[in-house]
Amino acid sequence: MYSKKYLLIIFLLFLRVFHSNLSAQDLIVKQNGDSLNVEIIRVTADHILYIYQNGKQIKRVKSPKSEIKSFRYIFFSEKRKLAYKFDPNDFRFRLAVSGGVSLLLDGADEDASAFFSDYVDKLNSGWHFKAEANYFLRSGLGFGIVFDQYHTSGNNDNVIFVDRQTNDTTIGPLSDKIKITYIGPQLTYHIKSGLKNTTFYVGGGAGVNLYRDELERVDAFVAKGTAFGLHGSLGVDFLVDENIMVGFELSGHTGNLRDFTLAGDDGVRDFTNEDNDISRISLSFGVRFIK
Repeated sequence: MYSKKYLLIIFLLFLRVFHSNLSAQDLIVKQNGDSLNVEIIRVTADHILYIYQNGKQIKRVKSPKSEIKSFRYIFFSEKRKLAYKFDPNDFRFRLAVSGGVSLLLDGADEDASAFFSDYVDKLNSGWHFKAEANYFLRSGLGFGIVFDQYHTSGNNDNVIFVDRQTNDTTIGPLSDKIKITYIGPQLTYHIKSGLKNTTFYVGGGAGVNLYRDELERVDAFVAKGTAFGLHGSLGVDFLVDENIMVGFELSGHTGNLRDFTLAGDDGVRDFTNEDNDISRISLSFGVRFIK
């Protein structure tokens, strides 16, 4: 239910993304006497950022104030709409924060009961938070690091457990509170788009999954382990301000938890050479800060 609500929110946010037109009506006079009809984007203590039309091209310029003699807003009475085409090669740094729905791909064992299979299917549907930082070269290739954390939980009371060896039955709670944290380096490549103020990107890398499950099978336990994994992503970003973008991303993570510990009231047990697939796919929406 929560996954469907989140997907609806993402869809509505997507409909709100639009392309804005920029207007040129400001005046900049340079020290050499040149006068420019521009759109001033931002003025800082040391620089003036503006765009202007040069033939059929829209140029984006960041000039030191030492080169500017004077400037005036709304100097020209006639507005000229400038269709500025965003160039992803204009920025070097990208900090992205996202969140969305996430789905573990591994189901219950084939010989599991229908009740437990349904429990696992619901448990696999969770949510995730992602943060990443990248530095881009002029070629569009970026180097960075990614942090992605998956969460899910499930709970049932008064569940009947049957010991397969003795056929003894016990009644108690069945619950899980799973957190999988993925950390690793990544390569990202952003692609120029024919759409205004839009860029596509692909990314991937290798890292480590940190697994933790606070579970109950009548008694309470904590399972912990680490697993090597890969990740990949495909996304699209839309420019909404000079240094801010919003975007959608489809991503995937792989991992197999072979070794882990299970801690309970009776002590800690080590499990090795197990087969626990913790691979997942995610759909997210987020904000990107570029510079």
